[in-house]
Amino acid sequence: MKPIEQDKLLYPEILAPRPKDANKKSVGSVMIVAGSEGMSGAATLCCEAAMRAGAGYVLLVFPKSLNDIYTKLIPEVLTLPCDETKDKTLALSSFERIIEEAKKYDVILIGPGLSQHEETRHLICKLFKRLKDLQKNVVLDADGLNAFSGHVELLIEWGDNKTVLLPHAGEMARLCDLDVDNVERDREWLVRKKAKKWKSILVIKGYETVISDGERVIINKSGGPALATAGTGDTLAGMTAAYWAANINLPFESVATAVFLHGLAGDIASKKLGERSVLATDVIDDLPVATKKALEE
Repeated sequence: MKPIEQDKLLYPEILAPRPKDANKKSVGSVMIVAGSEGMSGAATLCCEAAMRAGAGYVLLVFPKSLNDIYTKLIPEVLTLPCDETKDKTLALSSFERIIEEAKKYDVILIGPGLSQHEETRHLICKLFKRLKDLQKNVVLDADGLNAFSGHVELLIEWGDNKTVLLPHAGEMARLCDLDVDNVERDREWLVRKKAKKWKSILVIKGYETVISDGERVIINKSGGPALATAGTGDTLAGMTAAYWAANINLPFESVATAVFLHGLAGDIASKKLGERSVLATDVIDDLPVATKKALEE
């Protein structure tokens, strides 16, 4: 199947007007498992992006010593402080508590800022397996993906086409045991092959981000150098989870919409600020403008 170039909003149904009787429970709920000491900002950006993308409920799960940071920074977001390791990353003992809460949410996003602490990596893999057993919708990003480096067969074993993977080229290289040049050389072929093998929707982020469900491939045309700054991947992860939660039966279309609007918001911010001065928070701030523009074109 020939790749589709995405230079406009391909799936406007993802942004369809809400029913007049919509409420915060009906428009999608997201659990975000993220953050550790020194990387608290990743979780903050995920949550802010998910809320700005329209999630009705967002719950942030994080190591308990970060409680003061998150309750002050994100007043709209529910918080669940959990057991932590001595290095202030999520501990394995938090597993059951996280799973019980996850049952209440439409989409669970795991990864940003969690660290590569050995115990936390073990927790991530254990969470993923149980969530797949429960047939939950899961987004893996950043350290959520790094936890499977060297154990990528677990993605195959547990995959069920209800998983979204959001690696950049470096993370993809680690998952595939390739170097980055090999990933970049033929991303269209690789994204389709691995999405099919891993039974997932796979996004390889970067210039002209590519997306596949194992059959269809989209090459995204929005975005550019302005997005080459820390935190923009966390922003995309939060948006992806929110759009999917609101359109639970349209995961591929939701992911493609998130990628396009993320790039478009970056383009809008770049025009105002210059490509060197855009921050991830600027992308979140310009998401409403990007959304309106995409719907009008």
